Amino acid sequence: MITETSKLDPKVGPIADLMVLGANGADQLDRTRIDEIVKGNDQRIARFASSFQEQTNAIA
Repeated sequence: MITETSKLDPKVGPIADLMVLGANGADQLDRTRIDEIVKGNDQRIARFASSFQEQTNAIA
């Protein structure tokens, strides 16, 4: 949500640092790992959108 909002409205600010809460406490993710997660999410969203476009084209 923060990532998408910051892409749409620059006033929101940069992507926040992320951390994972586990049984042994919090582990902060470094910027490289955050960038990998964001890139992976962007790729999954693009594939998902593409599948809808393909289905729409097949129906038309």
